Amino acid sequence: MKEYVIKKISEKTWSVENPAWEQVEALKLDCFPWKGYCEDIHTEVKLVHSEYGITARFVTDEKPLISTKIQDNDYVCMDSCVEFFFRPEGEDRFMNFEMNPLGMVYSGFGALGDREKITLEKEKFLITSCIQEGKWTFHITIPYEFWKQYYGVLPEKTFLANFYKCGDKTGHQHYACWNPLLIEQPDFHRPDFFGRLILE
Repeated sequence: MKEYVIKKISEKTWSVENPAWEQVEALKLDCFPWKGYCEDIHTEVKLVHSEYGITARFVTDEKPLISTKIQDNDYVCMDSCVEFFFRPEGEDRFMNFEMNPLGMVYSGFGALGDREKITLEKEKFLITSCIQEGKWTFHITIPYEFWKQYYGVLPEKTFLANFYKCGDKTGHQHYACWNPLLIEQPDFHRPDFFGRLILE
C-alpha cells in the first residue's frame, strides 16, 4: 500500500497559481493496470490541508482534452477526467469525486452496491479548472464540514484513498491510478485497493 503525507498550511487553501505548490511533493498516477489502453499520459497530484479542508491539485499533460459533459453528476468519466476517491479506515462507505475540464463533478457516496449521487454546494469546494498549452490543472477542496456531514466525524490522522486518470470516450482511452488495482478489468470503484493518506 502506497502512502503520502499531506502538508498542513495556514491558509484556507492555495490558488492553482500559488508558487508554494512547487515545494509540495507530488504523487504520480503512473500505474496503468490494464493493457491495451493508452499509457502515454502523465498525471500527478499534490495535496495540502488546512482548518477548512483538504485540497487536491491535479496536473496532466493529456491531449487533446475532451469535455462534452456540461452538467454535474453526468458521466464525466467519458470525458478527459481526474478522480479522487477516499474513505476513513475501517469504513466501507467511500466518496468519489470525478471531474472534467469544464469543472463538472460527478460525486457519490456509499458502500459497493448501495451508492447514491451527491448534489454539491460547489462554491464551497473552491473548484478551479485551468487549461494551458500542454497541460490541464484541476483544483478541488473537500471541506471538513462536508466530510463530517456524511461520516459524522472529522478525518482521523490517516485515511484511505486513490487517485485516477481516465477517459472512456476520448479516442485515446486510458486508465491510470496511484495505488495499483490488482484486478483484470477496468473498475475504479475498488476501495480495497486504496492507498493511505496521512495528515501532517
